[in-house]
Amino acid sequence: LLLTIGACVVSLMPSIPWAKNAGKTVNPWVNCNSTANGTEECTDIMGVFNVTTLNAAKGERDGALAGLVLGGLMAVLGMLGVCFNKKGAVIGLSVTSFIFCAAAVGCFATFKLMILDTDDIEYSWDYGFGIACCAVVFSMIASASACCMKKHNEYFQIA
Repeated sequence: LLLTIGACVVSLMPSIPWAKNAGKTVNPWVNCNSTANGTEECTDIMGVFNVTTLNAAKGERDGALAGLVLGGLMAVLGMLGVCFNKKGAVIGLSVTSFIFCAAAVGCFATFKLMILDTDDIEYSWDYGFGIACCAVVFSMIASASACCMKKHNEYFQIA
């Protein structure tokens, strides 16, 4: 669960690119272009895509952000369940964390494939997306290992 929390937090940082094309990088927060003199000009992604109305770009981007925030939050709550030795809570929260993290990866994949990629421009995946995919894997491992928790720990009953 700690790795899930870490992967969710790191992939949500605005400086971590999720997709790239030559000098352009995109993540759920900003869209950046590298200039010839080595500087980087970044604009809020809401300025790049007109997301003032309900459309697919806003929904997929917001879904990626919300999925990682909620996936990390469920992992934090799952850690509390571990501290209190509550097996059922840990399993439920770990599975919920997995669902949210997987939804985040799916939303950004749809955002990239349907909104960013056009006929003449195709973005490639960058390490931010890979970190988000790692959050999915870590939460799946946490879900499986939560099933191995002992329901009653004798040491806690003695102490």
